[in-house]
Amino acid sequence: MVKIVFCICILISLTSPRLEIENIQEESVAIQIERAISKGNVDSLSLYIPERIEINHQSQRNIYQKEEAIQFFSNFFKEFPPRNFEYQHKGASEEELQYFIGSYRYSEGNYTLYILLREHQGITTIETIDINVN
Repeated sequence: MVKIVFCICILISLTSPRLEIENIQEESVAIQIERAISKGNVDSLSLYIPERIEINHQSQRNIYQKEEAIQFFSNFFKEFPPRNFEYQHKGASEEELQYFIGSYRYSEGNYTLYILLREHQGITTIETIDINVN
């Protein structure tokens, strides 16, 4: 009986840190995306852009290939250089998607960004970004 309890305790201790590490990694992906956007850093942001991404901007909904999306964000950051970007709200859906709503400030105004993250085969990427004028 003591051996069984001991084995259960070891299993719990081995799996608990793993769950915490996974949560920290997910959090760090969100933080890294937030930093990349706040700095207008396309190279850092591109690490989280999948082969296909949906970007909605100025009432236009488009599916971009990765290289097209990188070009889109490069142009966006040049046209609207960020002064600040920070998340205002975050959550998760039943489908295990994470979403973030953030305020993007540039010299002449504000945008609200809605970012949807999806994990696929252990890799978290941006599935959708909606960019709306305030």
